[in-house]
Amino acid sequence: MRLIASLTLALLFVSGALAEAGQFGTVVNWEALPYSQSVKITQNQVFYTIHLGDVHYRITRRSPKAELNIGQQVDCRVEGNNMFVRYAKGKEVKYDIVGTDGETGSATR
Repeated sequence: MRLIASLTLALLFVSGALAEAGQFGTVVNWEALPYSQSVKITQNQVFYTIHLGDVHYRITRRSPKAELNIGQQVDCRVEGNNMFVRYAKGKEVKYDIVGTDGETGSATR
Protein backbone atom coordinates (compact mmCIF):
# COMPACT_ATOMS: atom_id res chain seq x y z
CA MET A 1 0.00 0.00 0.00
CA ARG A 2 2.86 2.38 0.81
CA LEU A 3 4.40 1.61 -2.59
CA ILE A 4 1.22 2.67 -4.38
CA ALA A 5 0.98 5.85 -2.31
CA SER A 6 4.64 6.67 -3.01
CA LEU A 7 4.23 6.07 -6.75
CA THR A 8 1.11 8.23 -6.85
CA LEU A 9 2.87 11.04 -5.03
CA ALA A 10 5.88 10.81 -7.35
CA LEU A 11 3.61 10.91 -10.40
CA LEU A 12 1.92 14.06 -9.10
CA PHE A 13 5.29 15.80 -8.67
CA VAL A 14 6.42 14.81 -12.17
CA SER A 15 3.18 15.94 -13.82
CA GLY A 16 3.36 19.28 -11.95
CA ALA A 17 6.93 19.84 -13.10
CA LEU A 18 6.00 19.09 -16.72
CA ALA A 19 3.03 21.48 -16.61
CA GLU A 20 5.25 24.26 -15.24
CA ALA A 21 7.94 23.71 -17.87
CA GLY A 22 5.54 24.27 -20.76
CA GLN A 23 6.09 22.92 -24.24
CA PHE A 24 8.64 23.57 -26.92
CA GLY A 25 7.50 25.16 -30.15
CA THR A 26 9.35 26.26 -33.27
CA VAL A 27 9.31 29.73 -34.82
CA VAL A 28 8.19 29.10 -38.40
CA ASN A 29 7.93 32.67 -39.66
CA TRP A 30 7.87 36.31 -38.62
CA GLU A 31 6.89 39.50 -40.39
CA ALA A 32 6.70 43.18 -39.53
CA LEU A 33 3.44 44.86 -40.54
CA PRO A 34 2.26 48.45 -40.09
CA TYR A 35 0.18 49.06 -36.97
CA SER A 36 -1.51 52.29 -35.96
CA GLN A 37 -3.60 53.42 -33.01
CA SER A 38 -3.97 56.92 -34.41
CA VAL A 39 -4.09 58.50 -37.84
CA LYS A 40 -0.74 60.28 -37.54
CA ILE A 41 1.46 57.64 -35.89
CA THR A 42 2.22 54.30 -37.56
CA GLN A 43 4.71 51.73 -36.28
CA ASN A 44 5.66 48.25 -37.37
CA GLN A 45 4.33 45.39 -35.30
CA VAL A 46 6.04 41.99 -35.47
CA PHE A 47 3.87 38.89 -35.94
CA TYR A 48 5.28 35.40 -35.39
CA THR A 49 4.04 31.98 -36.45
CA ILE A 50 4.85 29.34 -33.80
CA HIS A 51 4.40 25.63 -34.56
CA LEU A 52 3.36 23.89 -31.34
CA GLY A 53 2.13 20.29 -31.61
CA ASP A 54 -0.28 20.13 -34.56
CA VAL A 55 -1.19 23.83 -34.38
CA HIS A 56 0.35 26.96 -35.87
CA TYR A 57 -0.22 29.98 -33.60
CA ARG A 58 0.06 33.53 -34.94
CA ILE A 59 1.21 35.75 -32.08
CA THR A 60 2.26 39.36 -31.48
CA ARG A 61 3.06 41.75 -28.65
CA ARG A 62 2.94 45.14 -30.42
CA SER A 63 6.67 45.60 -30.58
CA PRO A 64 8.54 46.88 -33.63
CA LYS A 65 11.58 44.77 -32.73
CA ALA A 66 11.98 41.13 -33.83
CA GLU A 67 12.89 39.10 -30.75
CA LEU A 68 12.62 35.55 -32.12
CA ASN A 69 14.40 33.93 -35.08
CA ILE A 70 13.04 31.53 -37.68
CA GLY A 71 13.86 27.95 -36.67
CA GLN A 72 14.38 28.89 -33.01
CA GLN A 73 13.00 26.45 -30.41
CA VAL A 74 11.00 28.31 -27.75
CA ASP A 75 9.73 27.18 -24.35
CA CYS A 76 6.12 28.33 -24.33
CA ARG A 77 2.68 27.72 -22.91
CA VAL A 78 -0.81 28.73 -24.02
CA GLU A 79 -3.36 30.20 -21.62
CA GLY A 80 -6.60 31.37 -23.19
CA ASN A 81 -5.82 33.97 -25.87
CA ASN A 82 -2.20 34.38 -24.74
CA MET A 83 1.05 32.56 -25.31
CA PHE A 84 3.81 32.94 -22.74
CA VAL A 85 7.37 32.49 -24.06
CA ARG A 86 10.17 31.83 -21.57
CA TYR A 87 13.55 33.21 -22.62
CA ALA A 88 16.96 31.74 -21.72
CA LYS A 89 17.42 33.78 -18.53
CA GLY A 90 13.99 32.73 -17.21
CA LYS A 91 12.15 35.89 -18.25
CA GLU A 92 8.62 35.10 -19.44
CA VAL A 93 7.01 37.35 -22.06
CA LYS A 94 3.29 37.49 -22.83
CA TYR A 95 2.17 37.49 -26.49
CA ASP A 96 -1.37 37.85 -27.82
CA ILE A 97 -2.63 34.98 -29.98
CA VAL A 98 -4.22 36.57 -33.05
CA GLY A 99 -4.91 33.37 -35.00
CA THR A 100 -4.51 29.61 -35.17
CA ASP A 101 -4.36 27.00 -37.89
CA GLY A 102 -4.29 23.27 -37.26
CA GLU A 103 -5.89 20.53 -35.22
CA THR A 104 -7.84 22.87 -32.93
CA GLY A 105 -9.53 24.40 -35.98
CA SER A 106 -8.70 26.80 -38.77
CA ALA A 107 -9.67 30.02 -37.07
CA THR A 108 -8.14 33.43 -37.54
CA ARG A 109 -9.17 36.21 -35.26
